[in-house]
Amino acid sequence: MAHSGGATIPTLVRVSHIHLFGIAFILFFIGKIFLLCDLNVHIKRVAVVIPFAAMLLDVLSWFITTEISHSLMLSFVAEH
Repeated sequence: MAHSGGATIPTLVRVSHIHLFGIAFILFFIGKIFLLCDLNVHIKRVAVVIPFAAMLLDVLSWFITTEISHSLMLSFVAEH
């Protein structure tokens, strides 16, 4: 039975680097425009921070999934 461990760490680093910088620039400019609207300052701060936090969580999930799959694979092999 062949097991695919998913993308390698160097591949994930390369892809996440591209995603983090590309999406961050887009979110930065959209957030900059959003800050010009007439809303409560606290609402604007939260609304600008949430996309960046979601982006970081998304990219971190790639690495977490890779680590979990390796850990599960090792525990499965150790049991049998």
